[in-house]
Amino acid sequence: MKQIIFSSIYIFRVFSLCSQSSIPESFNPSLRLNLPLIDANHWRNAAYTGSNFNRPLSDGKPKFGDWAFSTLKNPSMCQATEWNQGAVTTLAWGSQLMSNKIVKPNNFIKKTANVVFGQLVSGASTYILSGFPLGGGWLHEEYHRAVLATNRVASKDPFDDFALDLSDGSVKNIYDDALRRFKKNDPHSFNRMLVAGGESELLAVRRFQEDNFFYNANLPIEVTSILYTSNVVKYINTPYDQIDSTNIPLMRKDGANMMARDFTGHDYSGWIWHLFKPNVPYDSLGIHPSGVGINRYINSDRLTKEEKNYYDKVKKQAWLSYMSPMIFGFRKIKLKDSVYVNFAIQYQPTSFGTDRELRFYYMNRNNKYSFGIHQYQNYENSFYAAEFNWVDMKIKQLENFSFTTRMLIGTQPSNQEFFTEKSQLFGLLSLHTDYAINKKFGAYIQLQAKTDGWVAGDEYLTSMVRLRSGLWLRF
Repeated sequence: MKQIIFSSIYIFRVFSLCSQSSIPESFNPSLRLNLPLIDANHWRNAAYTGSNFNRPLSDGKPKFGDWAFSTLKNPSMCQATEWNQGAVTTLAWGSQLMSNKIVKPNNFIKKTANVVFGQLVSGASTYILSGFPLGGGWLHEEYHRAVLATNRVASKDPFDDFALDLSDGSVKNIYDDALRRFKKNDPHSFNRMLVAGGESELLAVRRFQEDNFFYNANLPIEVTSILYTSNVVKYINTPYDQIDSTNIPLMRKDGANMMARDFTGHDYSGWIWHLFKPNVPYDSLGIHPSGVGINRYINSDRLTKEEKNYYDKVKKQAWLSYMSPMIFGFRKIKLKDSVYVNFAIQYQPTSFGTDRELRFYYMNRNNKYSFGIHQYQNYENSFYAAEFNWVDMKIKQLENFSFTTRMLIGTQPSNQEFFTEKSQLFGLLSLHTDYAINKKFGAYIQLQAKTDGWVAGDEYLTSMVRLRSGLWLRF
């Protein structure tokens, strides 16, 4: 029923768009590519993580290749997002250009056909890409791996081997000793690592939508956005019997081969188990049925009634991530000439519980803003934060520069604890600067400072000043 409702909303949007007398802008796509080169604070951990690959004691020393290729071998969340965004939006851009050549949108019927064709080609291309590096599956696993790299836990992304079987997205080649040490040293990052995959897809959707809203990208990205969002919502809402039917065959298939095992099995059943037991030693998971190593996978019978009740509450709220006009093709809501607004809600698990975010978008001829309200929740308590973004701010005296600022301030659970009533102040401030060498090519640098706490798209829970830089292309 939900799929029927969503399809009906999208079909309505297609017809409302095509019924307009003149919409040439909607069929003129543009492409924004960021090429991430440096994420300075993650670089060292990524290099050491690379050197630890297939080393049971995690005591490797980085060689030149580990330092030089860390962006590709163990990218940060930000770097992985940029690579995926580039690949997916390029496909969407090409799909719209192809659609314009095949079906010229010069009347109502052809406009409708153009929109439908562009969306289907873009969505199908993205789905095919999911089995390859830089696709949605790769991004999901790289977010898990980025958090693993904060504790220098080496792993392997199956999509780097062109794993066309999308049902087996297991992050492998991880020793139990590495996971044991990770949970002991940083239990809240361990919890966050388990559900970071879904975080990646929701952030990707936000970026797709913001490209169309702020930059008039006019990319046929809505089908892809629905696919990404559905991946997260459906995964969170996996019935208990399906969790077992996923974990148990994998456990048998892996056998005594520790390197073949996924790091957790079903992401969210593992997250629930560890969320309620942050200080319980990793070995308490018990021995693997083969007799070799730890039994990493959490089947439904290992969850208590209390844990299932909490999980069921999370499942019910996961559908909030569909609550945005943008996901169904309403890219901008026009208030008056050159003044547009929109909104979106995203809901996702975190290191301490969940984050429910309501975000508003506003744009006029001169300025672009977004405002966010976060409700962070642990087991029984809520904590709040406000966010403000000024996008592409211009300064007359600096014609070749544009600036995007972000400020986030509020509270989160003290020490990222799931059961605590205590709060701690949390804040983030960043400045992203673009320099245009010409209209199509330039460079960027981003400086970000944050306190201890969870931020979507930042793999570290600790306070940190981060420096990122790279190049950009515009078509």
